[in-house]
Amino acid sequence: MCYLFSLGEKTKDAQMKPEFQCRIVNNIAVAVIADIDENKVNELVVGSNNRAVYAYHLVVENNRLSVTNTRKWELPGQVNSLCCTENTWGRPLLLASQGANDYAIINHKGEIKFKSFKGETSKDDCPTEILSLRRSSFSPEGDKQHPTVTAIVTLNGRLKLQDEENKLIWEMQMDHHLFGLHCLDVTGDKQDEVVVTSWDGMTFIIDGQRNFVCFREVHSRGNL
Repeated sequence: MCYLFSLGEKTKDAQMKPEFQCRIVNNIAVAVIADIDENKVNELVVGSNNRAVYAYHLVVENNRLSVTNTRKWELPGQVNSLCCTENTWGRPLLLASQGANDYAIINHKGEIKFKSFKGETSKDDCPTEILSLRRSSFSPEGDKQHPTVTAIVTLNGRLKLQDEENKLIWEMQMDHHLFGLHCLDVTGDKQDEVVVTSWDGMTFIIDGQRNFVCFREVHSRGNL
């Protein structure tokens, strides 16, 4: 079952309740809402535990939500995360990470190709998460025609940044099991930082020069 919530203005004591709910494929692991095919309408894109990515068209009529499964892509490995980015011409790309540093790229036409991050490949199917970042924050000297770089984090503690040609920009190895990869401007300097958490309660905030701060969460761990 899929539940959609409105993130509009709420009062302090208001409880979050789903605006719509609908039934989709079982065993969903990750989801994003984005326009992945340039039709100017957002799709619900989900990755399931059966090694597949599904795209759903969302239609709201008479205060009711209906969904139509428009595309399905089979992947060779488990889908660990999804994120959206753009190619050189500003067209949408969907990235789906898998284990052992592998990921899939799905373009606006629905065409898929499989790639791998440079460097040592994990011998086991180590869970990975992938994220698109603004180049200006992490590799400003690179090709200005490519506005983004890609970050990947593995459960065995490795964080990598790579450009559009699979060239490694930098990497870090931490003695923690990492997950929950995100980016945001923490310091207010209009530059993004990478934020990632670990299973032992640590949160790391890392800038483009690999300077970082970390702190331990005193409560139970969870995704950002």
